[in-house]
Parts: sequence; C-alpha cells; structure tokens
Amino acid sequence: MIEILLAIAIFLVVVIFVRSHLSIRRQLNHYIENDFSKQDTWSYAKTRILQQGVAEGHDLERLSERLHQSEASVRSKLVSMKVYDAYLERQVEVGKAKFEEWQKLKDKVGKPFSSEPVETEKDRLAPNWKFVQSLSKNWFDPRIEFCETFYTSTTSKKADPLTQHEVIKHVAAFLNTAGGHVLIGFGKQGKLLGLFDDDLRTMHHYQHRVEETLRKTLGDYALPYIKIHMIKWGSEDVCMVVCEKADLDDSDSEVSCTYQKYNEIMGFEKRQKLIYRRLNAQSLSDPIVVPSNQIAEGD
Repeated sequence: MIEILLAIAIFLVVVIFVRSHLSIRRQLNHYIENDFSKQDTWSYAKTRILQQGVAEGHDLERLSERLHQSEASVRSKLVSMKVYDAYLERQVEVGKAKFEEWQKLKDKVGKPFSSEPVETEKDRLAPNWKFVQSLSKNWFDPRIEFCETFYTSTTSKKADPLTQHEVIKHVAAFLNTAGGHVLIGFGKQGKLLGLFDDDLRTMHHYQHRVEETLRKTLGDYALPYIKIHMIKWGSEDVCMVVCEKADLDDSDSEVSCTYQKYNEIMGFEKRQKLIYRRLNAQSLSDPIVVPSNQIAEGD
C-alpha cells in the first residue's frame, strides 16, 4: 500500500514538474518572440505588431523604436505589404483628431497662445515644407522643374545617367537664364512622391551626392550660385536645388555641362560641352566646340 502511494506521489510530482517546465518554456518562447531587439529580420510577430501600430495611428518614429528597425526599413515593409497609403491616411486622421483635441484644450484653458513653434535663426533662414508646398502648388511656373528622382531610374530602380542628367540640365539652364528651383521627389504637377525609391540612405549622403555630381558636371565656378536643401515634408523627404542667375566674370560666358556618361550614351564626344538655357518652360541645349585644353573633366 505504501509503495502504491509513493508511486502516485512521485507521478504527481513529475506531472507538476513537467507542466511547470512547459509553462516556463512557453513564457520564455513568448518573451524571445516579442523581444524585437534580438531580431534583425522581419518576423511574424514584428509584422503583426506593425499592422497593429498602423491601425492605432503610430508614426514611423514610434514604430521604428517599438520594432527596433530603422525608419527606412519600416517604410519599406509598409510598401511591400501594400499598406503604406493606408498608413498615410491614418496619420492624417490622427493628426486631425489631435488638432481638434488641442483646440478644445486651448478653449478650456482660456489662455491665448500661439500654435506656431518657436523658430531658431537657422529655421528662419532655411526653407521648410511650407515653402516647398507653395512651389508645388505653382507647378505651372516656368521657373520650377519637378523630377521624380535624381540618382535612380523610376523603372529599373538602378543608377541611371539619363535620370541624373535631367536634374543637371535643369540646374544649368536656370543658372544661364534667370534662376529657378528644381524639386526632386515630385511627380507631374507637383505631386509629392518623396525620395524613398531614389537610394536615399541619409539626407546628408543624398545632399552630398547631388552636390558632388553638380560640381563634377558644371564645374566649381557654378557652385556659389547653387543651394541644395533637404526638407522633410510629413513622412517624406524631398530635395530642393535653388539656382541663382550665374554672374560669371566673363559677361559672354555661360555655365556649361560636361557629363561624360551621358555623352557616351547619346553618342557625343566624351568631353562634349553642352550649354542649357530656359525657353518656353523647357531646358534646351546647344553643343559648343571648345579647345581640348579648356575642357573640364566631367564624371
């Protein structure tokens, strides 16, 4: 009898131990599954939390912190899931609700205060998204050009000299005429697209790439008349190239463009110089013949 009771007791202890072990194992697995700091790739749990975050109106910054992924990675995942447009729509809804809540709070407090953020001297000098928005609304202005991308083709998604040359020629034409603005990250009639598909790594890297390309193709003497600004408009990044009329020492000289990769594709001489000017809201070129010892190297 004692042996039977002892066997039953041992059996119960084993059962309790196994159940406890399985419970702890499940909790540990659940913890590991939801410890996103240990996960580099997109797991099922991460994707599920991402979907929940979008539905709850979390922005890219909050989603990035929660999932331990970069904002670019989160945005790419939303695009691949085909829910990026839904994310943007949800952000508009959340923003509207927060603004209405702010209005009620302001009325309740009864204390007048400005809704405008305090601007620094740098903020006042640098163009912001409101300025870019005003330009995009005036898409018909001949002093404004819109380019979807600068570095990559919109079809192949690869580096493309023809695409790069589109931006370069508009900049050169504005420098030789009356100045203007080239906005990158916009479609036809000023539609905001952003630079996500244009090999955007960091805003500093993108700006440096544009500046270096313009320096190599237009020359150092053109840079003082060019200002490049990286601007964040909502969740999108855009680039604005501001061009002044180039006041060169020689009154008869103009800014010329020498882009070897483009010239090779078009069948021109490798170091052919092109002069671009604005005419009827277009950037048109004239080839010029220059002695070889005066031709600047172009990339």
